[in-house]
Amino acid sequence: MKVSARAHPVQGLLCAHGYKDADQKTLPVESIFVSLKSFHTDVGFSFSDTISIQMKGRHVSDDAYERMTGFVGRIFKKLGIKSSYSIDIEPHVPLAQGIGSSASIYAALTKCIVTITGKIFPDKELSALARLGSHSAAASIIGNVSIISGGEYAELLCQGEAFPFKILVLPVEGEKRTEEIHEDMPQSPFYSVWLECARASSLKLKELILKKKFDEIGPIAEKYIHNNFAAISTGPRNILTWNAETFRRIILLKKIRSELNGEFFISTNSGPAVFVYTRSGEETLMKKLKEMDIECHLSEVGGPAALIPNISV
Repeated sequence: MKVSARAHPVQGLLCAHGYKDADQKTLPVESIFVSLKSFHTDVGFSFSDTISIQMKGRHVSDDAYERMTGFVGRIFKKLGIKSSYSIDIEPHVPLAQGIGSSASIYAALTKCIVTITGKIFPDKELSALARLGSHSAAASIIGNVSIISGGEYAELLCQGEAFPFKILVLPVEGEKRTEEIHEDMPQSPFYSVWLECARASSLKLKELILKKKFDEIGPIAEKYIHNNFAAISTGPRNILTWNAETFRRIILLKKIRSELNGEFFISTNSGPAVFVYTRSGEETLMKKLKEMDIECHLSEVGGPAALIPNISV
């Protein structure tokens, strides 16, 4: 028997860093995530005689193999399962660019494992299981606009169709250093200030979304990404999640916003990609960016992880 599922990556409207518990991948701030409908990852799972993990028909790297077998082992232990297995992964997400590809992988994989075992879990428990693979996977499996309550499991904040923004995704190539960021962040001299600001921003954004005061979200979310970058980049390894192209896009977008009197705001994840939230004028903005040879993709808000017909490799 084989089970396949699809999940969407998520963008951190407020994406926190610095583990409260590294083993459990919990954070001291309630992060808020938005699912990206235009991207997805399909995962197929079946029990087998030997362990096999393939992405796009090829065996994954040793590091990826270790991470994924470790994750599956933890899920199996919780579910009382002992078996070898086969995993097939088909990502339709730009990898290692801060677009949340790993979140969608672990979310879809969690959905597959729980389904094939016949177990039934409430959304909170399903989300907490996915979190063991990637903190943001807790949000990816719920989809829509969600908040990771207590840093442990995602809860729905707003249905996708009620969230009045479309998201422009501007991929930027760069290194994926999420785990290093989580290690470094608490050692930044600005960490305590960042933590206070992040908690206040999270509470305010949650309040605004629940009250549907969407016009007030942008300034808070955009200011947060600068505070977040400052704390990340001042840890012991001075990690720069943004590279030259990230800065160029942010500066360019702010210039376009000023020239067009545009009503959009800018966000980032723990990587170099740039995201633009807009309620109108997205076609004009996309045209302007493409004239400058800047790759961009338009996305609406996606839904939760869901079963799909079995993928073939």
